[in-house]
Amino acid sequence: MVKNFKSTIVIGLITILSMFLFTSAVFANSIDKVKLENQDEVKILIEKVQQGSSSPDEVKTLLEKVQQGNSEAVKWFKNLSINNPEKIKEAFNEGITVKNNETVIIDFNDGSSIEFSTKAEPPKTNINTVDDKYSTTSYLITWENYATYKYKVSGITMGYYYIWCKYGANNFNVSGKILDHWDEVHYLYPILVTAKGTNIIKDNANPVIVGGRSIITSFNSTLANIRGEYHCYTSDDYLSDNYCVWTVS
Repeated sequence: MVKNFKSTIVIGLITILSMFLFTSAVFANSIDKVKLENQDEVKILIEKVQQGSSSPDEVKTLLEKVQQGNSEAVKWFKNLSINNPEKIKEAFNEGITVKNNETVIIDFNDGSSIEFSTKAEPPKTNINTVDDKYSTTSYLITWENYATYKYKVSGITMGYYYIWCKYGANNFNVSGKILDHWDEVHYLYPILVTAKGTNIIKDNANPVIVGGRSIITSFNSTLANIRGEYHCYTSDDYLSDNYCVWTVS
């Protein structure tokens, strides 16, 4: 009787173990199938992006796959030219000059690009005082301008860097005084844009010049050290005079 009871227990354990192994195999196969389907989906997205036939939502989905660590998506992203330091240096050559209200694009012809632009707000006139934190001297005219570059993948901005300059003068076409300067960044993983600050290169002049520097990394690897020198005039024709020169090291 005891013997039969023991046999029953053994058979029961074998049955449970068999069911567990079968369930595990089915679960593992399901996971493999999902992984395969995901990889196929990613390959289709990559092909559409490369052909230029993808929608903005499809590009965002592919970039989300990159952020999630999908191997195919990460491989595609790392192979883009904006992730190649040598290609970036070659594209910059001796520098990129961007005039005011102008957009200059480095197009790597693989869906990745770097876009540069500058913008000047119309000068504010009839200002008798300025904020004490800027200056104790009053100016009749003030300007506030910015220069920027944007790191893009298929039209999606992965990171940007801004240089801002605020300056004043008591007339047009005279020496200006820098009242404030700063920089700002924004980025999406795996791109990281680090602002390294701005500095005054030339003041009490026409133009005044503000410098700014940033470092771009991707997957923790440094891609470029980009510096901008923003030349800002007190001319009444500020739309054509201001410009920024971008260099890379």
